[in-house]
Amino acid sequence: AYAQIRSVNAKTDRSWIANYGTTTQQFASDMHNLERDYWRFMLNRERKKVVHNFSTWLKRTLTVIRCSVLGWLHDAKYRLYTLEVAKTYHVKDREHAEGNGQDLYEHSFEYLALDRWAEIAKPHLTEADRIETTHIEMSRPSYEYEWGAINNDISRLDEAILTLDPLWERKILAEALSKRLKLTRRNDVHEIVTLSSRLFELDPARFIRDDLSLPVRISIDPSVNPRFGRNIERALKHVGFYNFQYSPLSLNIDVIPDGIRISLVNSNGKPTGIPQIIHNSEPNPQVIANSVNSFSTDLFRSKLTK
Repeated sequence: AYAQIRSVNAKTDRSWIANYGTTTQQFASDMHNLERDYWRFMLNRERKKVVHNFSTWLKRTLTVIRCSVLGWLHDAKYRLYTLEVAKTYHVKDREHAEGNGQDLYEHSFEYLALDRWAEIAKPHLTEADRIETTHIEMSRPSYEYEWGAINNDISRLDEAILTLDPLWERKILAEALSKRLKLTRRNDVHEIVTLSSRLFELDPARFIRDDLSLPVRISIDPSVNPRFGRNIERALKHVGFYNFQYSPLSLNIDVIPDGIRISLVNSNGKPTGIPQIIHNSEPNPQVIANSVNSFSTDLFRSKLTK
């Protein structure tokens, strides 16, 4: 996906943009938004990686710094270009602006550019909400999410999760589930199980992107050498799992003839994702790190939808 972004950005001829009803500012805003998402994802993925010696730790640290800087840079550029887009919709004649949608676009883009600063952004969200929901009732669930997210309002996030369309509003629904999960206390067993299971089914990569951990029941075969079992469990917790006895998902570490198998199994006993085989019953730190990182990468991957 990132190769596609770079390929598009490499083209200096922007004359085609006018044929698609957009502007160079909108194009730049969209591209920096994609770059921002990419580098944020890469940042959290690197943070979760298991390292086994000083050189891999140093490499991870430098990569984390690089991803942080690039994520911040593209975030800043995205917000600046989005403000430029908002200005293109600004009109002095407010009486007719609402009727032709100019007001809605202006407030929507200003909100997107300023949503990091809640109190500054809220007036724009209020106006966009008022204008759009007056004319399009089906837009209300997405505004329930925006209000829930900016105010950390659990009730509005719950309403958004109930009413967002899982097909056409899949991305917003995943964001709502992620935000709601972050606001959930560890002793709210039902909420944790319900929210994490639904998010994992809808968008597994969201656990990496938003730095979430998946609750699982970690089960270690008694035949596994205790020291290696503890090392593998510690590595699994680092890459994005945590032990939760009420989870319907079981993360198993078993001894097999070829070595050790790591697998995630659902409540019906069926495997989720591809099991990771460690072809050594007494693996060294490098083998454990590589195997667990590979297992995590495969598991927290979202399929493209048609």
